[in-house]
Amino acid sequence: MTGFVSWPQVAIETCVDCPAGTFSSQTGRASADACQPCAMGTYSTATGLGSGADCTPCPAGTYSDMPGSTTPESCVPCPAGTYAETTGNIVVADCDQCPAGTYAETTGNSQSTDCLPCPQGAATDQTGITSVEECGTCPAGTVPEPGEGGVGVVCAKCAPGTSKGVPGEGECAACVPGKFAGEEGMKACEKCRGGFFAAGSGASACERCAPGEHAYAGSVQCFQLAPFLEGTGCVCFG
Repeated sequence: MTGFVSWPQVAIETCVDCPAGTFSSQTGRASADACQPCAMGTYSTATGLGSGADCTPCPAGTYSDMPGSTTPESCVPCPAGTYAETTGNIVVADCDQCPAGTYAETTGNSQSTDCLPCPQGAATDQTGITSVEECGTCPAGTVPEPGEGGVGVVCAKCAPGTSKGVPGEGECAACVPGKFAGEEGMKACEKCRGGFFAAGSGASACERCAPGEHAYAGSVQCFQLAPFLEGTGCVCFG
């Protein structure tokens, strides 16, 4: 008979149930110390359990890092901005953060759809936000786009070769000839430096002038150096 403990030389009728929050899978135990606590992430309101599998997992949306819990109230709700679709979670890190472009003001969320999308015209590239007020305007250098799986709205960086100088709605604009944007999320395109050029729009890098040629900053093409200046490294800027 499992789930019980007894004193030596005492009739079986005096076997005592292991208390709530514990279990015993072995027979013939003579002390309540033989009753093992239910694992973290579980609890038991019943007595006399014969297996740890008889302990009840904390429901989805909660966790418990306390072994031997005796009530469902010992399962702590996942905090706002998170959710947990699995049962038996043991630490708050088992609660997943709401994805970028969404928020959750409530606690104990048990599914990803409990995370609400940021409203139209608002976005966030942060995960785990807890209020709609944290859904802000996309900063310069980014544009609002649908989040992962079409959920919510996130701020996507402008691609190399483009820029966006103002926050909020709008599109990333291609750099004009003579300018470039070498990284994602540029707020403004930069001029090609002297000796380099960008002939077309949308350049992510400037091209170097050929030997014997030069270009001023922001040039769209190179020009031939005067013969007497070739190889001197000298360029006249008159």
